Amino acid sequence: MEIDPITHKVDPDSIETKEVAEAFVVFLKTECQRHYDDIYATQDLIDKIKEKWDLWDMLLV
Repeated sequence: MEIDPITHKVDPDSIETKEVAEAFVVFLKTECQRHYDDIYATQDLIDKIKEKWDLWDMLLV
């Protein structure tokens, strides 16, 4: 998984495994939304990751 060192944004295509994708989605929902100003951008990233890795069964996230 690649994180841009300046913007701290993650490219969803850089996530290598489904397990990492699941863990990162949970992390985004629990930690980042508390401190991240743009909730909609976070949710958009989560949706992109869920779509790429077919994580739609993660109903609570």
